[in-house]
Amino acid sequence: MYIRGTDEPLISRIFAITLTGAAQAWFSTLPANSIGSFEEFGEKFLLNFATRKKHPNSEFSLGKIRQQPGETLQRYLNRFKDAALQVPGLQENVHVHLIMASLDGASRLAKSVYKDPMRTLEEFRTRSKKYLELEQMEIANAQFEEGKRMSLRKRSLAPKGKERDDNKKKDSRARIPDGRDKVGRYEKYTPLNAPRSQIWREVAMTEMKKVERPRPIFDRGGLDKSKYCAIHDGPGHTTDQCWDLRDAVEKFVRD
Repeated sequence: MYIRGTDEPLISRIFAITLTGAAQAWFSTLPANSIGSFEEFGEKFLLNFATRKKHPNSEFSLGKIRQQPGETLQRYLNRFKDAALQVPGLQENVHVHLIMASLDGASRLAKSVYKDPMRTLEEFRTRSKKYLELEQMEIANAQFEEGKRMSLRKRSLAPKGKERDDNKKKDSRARIPDGRDKVGRYEKYTPLNAPRSQIWREVAMTEMKKVERPRPIFDRGGLDKSKYCAIHDGPGHTTDQCWDLRDAVEKFVRD
């Protein structure tokens, strides 16, 4: 409207009808003939709504962020990163100092920082990645232990006859010679993004190594001695072909 040469009175009237909500309520309370120019209109408007202006975060507000006791490292780093993105012109040395100073003092990463402080964000990310991986493994182990406790509790509450039938079924599957049709415990199995033999190698280094292994397969002839199963610790089929491993992995997934 300025480009078209529209005069101020018309601009003021048209601007007024664009106001909504609190701004419109404020405008309606102004005394008649209290505004002499559009510039004065703008000053009154800004003065009234100055406290509602959203100010950008500062280094001071970023320094108020603290990793709470019991808060995971992943959650804290995500909160800090989101807040840091809202601080314009944040210097890297200040960023590194604040993110280290805000760690929970009892955490392992904080103790590592106290012994050997980092100077760049890249150094911090590299070191914190190791603690993130350790944290994720501990969470996975805790979830597995909780699932195992719940499973044991359900088993203890199940009728004894049903438990004997389940064990009998499991033992019979373990003794089926390789080459015959096998039947798993579940009707459907969760699609995986890695071979079961690889999953077994990885989980064998965690608390999952305590999983009860099935009985060895009895050799009644016909076993393929060229194949080895790490679960049964014997020949007959490969680890990836093992139905007991397939059932065990599926149980872990469902737990």
